[in-house]
Amino acid sequence: ILESLIGEFSDFTYIFNSIGTWSYMVYSSWNIGIFWLLLTLGSGTYRSLFIVRPNQRKIHELARLHTKCQVLRAGTWTEIQ
Repeated sequence: ILESLIGEFSDFTYIFNSIGTWSYMVYSSWNIGIFWLLLTLGSGTYRSLFIVRPNQRKIHELARLHTKCQVLRAGTWTEIQ
């Protein structure tokens, strides 16, 4: 989960957005800046944990290969998975 969140928030879009949000909080209106910050954190967390991560897990499951195979071990043919 932590890796997914770090990957999401290390994107250029979130870094650029957070710079603008912090600047807005410091120099202009703190309440709108906090709202933007919460909106950014909430949407990034939702996207990371409920959209991207389940899709990555599904791709991982689809990429796994399960099959039976005949191999020659110690002079005899055996079936392994």
